[in-house]
Amino acid sequence: MHMKTVLILLVLALATIFALVCVLLTRGRAPSTCRHQPPEQEDPDDGQSLVFADLTPEELAQVVRYLQGNLGVQLVDASRAKPSDNCIASVDVQVPAKAEVLRFLDGGGARPRREALAVLYFGNQPDPNVTEYVVGPLPTPVYHRDVTVQKYGGKVPYHRRPTLAVEYKQLAGFLKSQVFPTAPSFMRQVMEYDGANLAALTAAPRGFQSGDRITWFVLFQNVSGFFVHPVGLEVLVDHSSLDISRWAVSRVFYNGQYYRDMVQLESAYVQGRISVEKVKKAPRDGDFSSMKPRAPAAALFPLQYEPQGPRYSVRNNLVLFQAWSFAFGMSVTTGLRLFDIRHKGERVAYEISVQEALSVYGSNCPGGMSTRTWAPL
Repeated sequence: MHMKTVLILLVLALATIFALVCVLLTRGRAPSTCRHQPPEQEDPDDGQSLVFADLTPEELAQVVRYLQGNLGVQLVDASRAKPSDNCIASVDVQVPAKAEVLRFLDGGGARPRREALAVLYFGNQPDPNVTEYVVGPLPTPVYHRDVTVQKYGGKVPYHRRPTLAVEYKQLAGFLKSQVFPTAPSFMRQVMEYDGANLAALTAAPRGFQSGDRITWFVLFQNVSGFFVHPVGLEVLVDHSSLDISRWAVSRVFYNGQYYRDMVQLESAYVQGRISVEKVKKAPRDGDFSSMKPRAPAAALFPLQYEPQGPRYSVRNNLVLFQAWSFAFGMSVTTGLRLFDIRHKGERVAYEISVQEALSVYGSNCPGGMSTRTWAPL
């Protein structure tokens, strides 16, 4: 038994010596260089993924020019359109029908016709409405087809139109020029309002019955990270009229109380009938709400490094990554979407897109308690 123990220890010693010799012999050698390894699959360069491609700037310009010259109505640029104008709200690629695309991708069928989907707001009509047109073929369109009834089962009423950036600007101007001046003492002494130091967030939906277009504006200090600097004032604006001069305040909320309008709030303040909390001005950078680092970084941020070169490739709208491939696009309404997702050449999904989730807010203020937001996941 003693001899077996000695032999085992001897074998372990020899193994250790052998390992040390190997380490010493290889220490001085230069490390082998990493060779670039291309992606596992190569792009066949047949352009099939372009059937899903977003519109190019040239195609977008051609569609706009075609609509401006072939609808028989005056179209105002959306960046300066009033609610009573006709304008192009959005233009996106019209992805062909799935069956048609699959015949092209898998069965050697003809390439589907390339078209665009245009959404127009017709405010300058006896019956204002939202209309959708398919425009094609691209890049040089010669026809347009109304698909509104086909998609929605009837005309889309004008009050259902999504709010454009220009309407938000018009509403901000309405508050600044028509609403806040009706409560001068309250705005100056309580809000310390100077014409530019308030920002607003809006609530959605804009009403709770068909035909409504009313919006709560929740006011904050206009600083970095303004959403954590509320001032306690909220204003409900009825902007359903196509005539901006007829927009009106439907309700005002301040410090737990509702008022008919800013005039009633001003009267109550001047008469000392309400409790107020004067706004303490936050620094322009927002102080605690600023995203700017307060101290220098203790170390460098992680860097991306690919010692063997990229394992992916991107060509037009096609991405190759090892055994995976997919086409991608960005929808005006639904955001990022992927098409023809394959693994080792086998299709595992035709389309994956950003879905919508309903977020129901809770609050003791009307802007928050009435918010039902559809937010992309």
